[in-house]
Amino acid sequence: MMSPKEDIERLQLEKLKLEVSGLENNQNKKIWNSLEVSRLMISMLIPLLLGYISYTTSQIQKEVNSNEARNKINVDNNKRIYDLRVAVYQRVSLPINEIYSYTSYIGRWKALTPDEVVSNKRTCDEIMYSNQSFFTAEFFSAYTEFMRSCFVMGNGSGMDAKIHSDLVYHKRYYRGTTPWSSAWDDKFSYVAEQEDIAVRRRINTQYNLLLSLLSKELRIKEIEINNEFKDSKPKGS
Repeated sequence: MMSPKEDIERLQLEKLKLEVSGLENNQNKKIWNSLEVSRLMISMLIPLLLGYISYTTSQIQKEVNSNEARNKINVDNNKRIYDLRVAVYQRVSLPINEIYSYTSYIGRWKALTPDEVVSNKRTCDEIMYSNQSFFTAEFFSAYTEFMRSCFVMGNGSGMDAKIHSDLVYHKRYYRGTTPWSSAWDDKFSYVAEQEDIAVRRRINTQYNLLLSLLSKELRIKEIEINNEFKDSKPKGS
């Protein structure tokens, strides 16, 4: 039979065991509750995450499609502009070249009449100004400066531009199919002998610039045209 002291110790030990057991049960309940909460949160987050991924993917695809559409439009527009520029320049290239040849005394300048040269300018201006919006400001400025080098404008209302070249030499060396007309004399602006070579140098410079910018307008490899100026004006009578 146990003594009172031993009974007390036994009871205290039993109490301690019960307290430990209670703590373990509470801890297990807490762990279980945490797991349940985690599972619930995950089950709620997965649809949200999938929805976000789906939305983001959809937006990215829309942006890609939009960029592709814009790029296609830009490519199509650039091609149309390129084709139009080519078509326009094909119409003015020969008249421009004849103007350059006539004022520089090269090529078939002797066969051209002053009327043809002035008419060439009028034709080029009509074509270029009606299509000005399809060319860059830089290129169009080069075109107008070339024409200002070859002609003197602002001669009065309804008056044609006058050829900025030496009347005497053109009249002397003319070899056209029709006789020289006295009315053609008024197609020229007087150029002093000492000024004539400076005018032709400027014409050569502006013509080179115009052709150089043409390659840029057509979006091909940029080519710098630098035809060296040569004094091709006939010497003497």
